[in-house]
Amino acid sequence: MPSDASTALLAAAILLGTHYVGAIAGFGSTFLALPLLVWLFGPEQLTVLVILLASVGAAQSVWILVSTRARLQPTFLIPLALGALGGLGLGMALAGRLSPQGIHLALGILLVGAGIGGLRRRGRRRPPPPWPAVAGASLSSRR
Repeated sequence: MPSDASTALLAAAILLGTHYVGAIAGFGSTFLALPLLVWLFGPEQLTVLVILLASVGAAQSVWILVSTRARLQPTFLIPLALGALGGLGLGMALAGRLSPQGIHLALGILLVGAGIGGLRRRGRRRPPPPWPAVAGASLSSRR
């Protein structure tokens, strides 16, 4: 945890900045914040930082859900839910079998694929692919 006010302010700035960028991009705030926070606090605080970022992400998701509940479309949510469930199952199955490098490689491939797919579909109005949810669920199931 922060030892002084400047560390706390820097951590708050990291969280604010990375979640702002994540809101613009649609996902990825944890991918940006976690390395910076580990650099700031050290790797021995990794568990605390993951719990912090998961809590912030959950609160952000609940806020978005509550504020947009009138505009929710089931046809949009079903692919995301299926992708998240599939990714969670896949992540749990592979977490004990893959090396950390293998997990990082798989997540990198999924994220690059999601980014390329998102760029290719830019301008079309249809639900996004479930790959970001699969990647997020896979990452959340790591030990």
